[in-house]
Parts: sequence; structure tokens; C-alpha cells
Amino acid sequence: MTHLVADLGGTNIRLALATEDGLKKGSTRRYAVADFASLEDTCRAYLKGIGHSGKVGKACLAVAAPVQEGKVRMTNHHWRFSRRSVCAAVGASKTVFLNDWEAIGYGASLLTPDHYVDLLDGRPVREGCVVMCGPGTGLGTVIVHPVNGHPTVIPSEAAHMTFTPRSPHQKLIGEFLKAKFGHVSWERVLSGPGLADAYQALSGERTSPEDVTRRAQTGEQLALKVVEIFAESLAHYAANLTLTVLAQGGVYLGGGVLPHIRPLINIRAFDQAFTDKGRYAKYLTTIPVRVLTTPEPALIGAAGYLHRM
Repeated sequence: MTHLVADLGGTNIRLALATEDGLKKGSTRRYAVADFASLEDTCRAYLKGIGHSGKVGKACLAVAAPVQEGKVRMTNHHWRFSRRSVCAAVGASKTVFLNDWEAIGYGASLLTPDHYVDLLDGRPVREGCVVMCGPGTGLGTVIVHPVNGHPTVIPSEAAHMTFTPRSPHQKLIGEFLKAKFGHVSWERVLSGPGLADAYQALSGERTSPEDVTRRAQTGEQLALKVVEIFAESLAHYAANLTLTVLAQGGVYLGGGVLPHIRPLINIRAFDQAFTDKGRYAKYLTTIPVRVLTTPEPALIGAAGYLHRM
């Protein structure tokens, strides 16, 4: 049976076909949300364009928006849809909505070395707990606890815990954010907007996340410093989560920001920040930290979820 999976964000949507063996090779397509009036129209156009005639078995959509009573109202654009409307549009017998990072969590056990690169080496424990997190528009976080080969995915709002600055520069950024927002969460720091705010905190200049990464890539020293602070803050956050759940299965970092700054990350400085936990420093050297390189982690997870249904 062929199923439909999707990863819907604020700007783009990815769609693919899936079977019991996972994603169907070559079936992934990406569309701009602004090019279509509705999700249902997009799904119909996708199926027609890929040459799939007839119905699909089930549909699983990863959405970056809250789901209420089987209905979704997207935060960053006008699309509104429901499980019933998607079923009717694609002929599915059932439609499931997952949070985007929840979907990524369901894909953890399906990842292969083709899907990530190692940032820090370690000795992962089979069926050990896994932490997955990543900065994008916000800071996504999910915990995965494999039990008898099947993942138990635990959604998390850890990104909204209070940010704890460790260095003078982090304290300066924290003070800037406190004046702007009041409460300073980790998401205020570890996100695209947080990258731009950090640059403004240190320079006084307002700019965009894209501009900060562009400046860093061209060698501007201040932008490189901001990236360094950002990466070390991410290491601290990931280490805190690792100790919270004893993530012996490893840490996976994703999100929309990392692909732009990963080549600029100082691995040694990241390692020092990740293991800077006193009596647990040695323990943290055993935890592998990996960066997701596949653009399809949520699709992989959505396909994995359907396989378990």
C-alpha cells in the first residue's frame, strides 16, 4: 500500500510517497506554500504531478503548528485544514497530524550514516535514550526512548526553560534579550531570530539571521564571534538535555540554522562547551553528537510512524 507523507512549515511543504519499507525513492517534491490556495490543492497537484493515480492508503503530516480536535490552523500563513479534509482530498482512509519535531523523533531509529555527520564522537548505547533538537524559526526539542526496538517519542517544551548564560558575551546577550522580552528562554537565544538579536546585542545594529550568516561566511569577525557564541550555547543546551534524560543513544542536532553555520563551528570549542559539566565531564565524552544533513528527517519519521500504525 502506498501512503502520503508531508512536512509542512511556514514557507514550504515537502511531500513524498511511502510504503512499509520507508520513503519511496525519488518521490519527494518541495513546494512554496504561497503558490497554492490550500493544503488540499497542493496534495492533489503533487499526486497528479508525480503520476500517482487513485487513492493513497493513509496520510501522515508533520506540521509546525498546534493541532486542535483534528484541525490545524497554520501560524505563519492562511492555510486551514483538518484530518477529514485531507482524507477527502487524497482518498486516504486515515490522516494523522504530528508536531514537526515529534515526527523527526519517530525517524530516529531509521537514520543511517547517510542522514547525518558526526560532530563529536562517542559510544552510543543500543536502545539508549536519544535527544533531538535544533534551532530554526524556534527551537525544536524531542526525546526518544526506544523500547524493544520501538520508539517512545516524548514531545518537549524544554526550549522555554530559562536561559543560563555562562560567559561575559552570553550575559550581555541575555541582558539585551531580557530588556526586549522579559523572560529569556533558550529559544530566544537558539533560533534564527536569536542569532540576529545576538548580533544586535554586541554591535547595536539590527539585521537579519540570513545577513549574520552571510557576514560570517565572508569572514566578518563580529559575525564569526556571534556564530561561536551561538554554537557554544547550543552545546550547553544539548548537554543539559543529555544529563536530564541520560541520553546514552546520542544527540542529533537539526533545524534550519545549522546547515548555514555548521562549516563555521569550532569543533574543539563546541566539545569543551558540551563536556563542561564538572564531575560528569568524562561521561559526556561518551555521548555522540551528530548533525542531521538530510533535508527529510520529518518525512522519514512520518513514514516510520505510518509503518507502526
